[in-house]
Amino acid sequence: MRLVSKLAIAAFVLGAASTSASAAVTLDNSIGLSSSPGPLGTETLVWDFNGIADPRFAYIGNVLPPGGNVVAAPPAGDTTAFGAAEPGYEVGLHGITFSDAELDVLPGTIITSLSFDLGSLDDYNTLQFWSDGTLVKTFLGADLSVNPNGNQLIDVTNRRYYFSFLAADDINRIVFKSGDPAFEFDNFAANVSGVPEPATWAMMILGFGFVGFMLRGNRQKNLAVAA
Repeated sequence: MRLVSKLAIAAFVLGAASTSASAAVTLDNSIGLSSSPGPLGTETLVWDFNGIADPRFAYIGNVLPPGGNVVAAPPAGDTTAFGAAEPGYEVGLHGITFSDAELDVLPGTIITSLSFDLGSLDDYNTLQFWSDGTLVKTFLGADLSVNPNGNQLIDVTNRRYYFSFLAADDINRIVFKSGDPAFEFDNFAANVSGVPEPATWAMMILGFGFVGFMLRGNRQKNLAVAA
């Protein structure tokens, strides 16, 4: 089989493998906010609703002022602005109210861990991890707390959560849903890297292979001439 054909097959297999790998999201740990150490040592704070807004990410949803409002309270101990998912979609005194909220990872960026603060967890809160249009993992309030009763102060319902996944899982959208007001969060941190898309890797392999093939052909011609 000719070299270029072999390289083409290898590139195809690489691209297929990257899209067919089974995705997984693991909840590694959670710590009450009264003693939370914040981001892991390997993570970088990427979004906090108070000036840190990494351009590799985008947020869609409500941003509430310090102290919150009549239906949404900040995670325990949080004295700054924060995000929240609230049912309904309307224009009120504070602008548009979104039903869901989401943190998006923009194209060309890969994350392998994510941690953030969640406040006053309720059993009707839902956390989703997506890879493009594929729902990878759902966590209900009962998956995140032993007693998701909405208490705004205690560690049982106000915690920092640490999630991990593989780069190949391509987790790029985290969605917060709530069946009743509200689902609050703040201080997103992640392990972030930028890597070529699978198609880019495939083209690089083909490109390097073609250069090698041409060099090999020229060498054989030169040897034939010399003989």
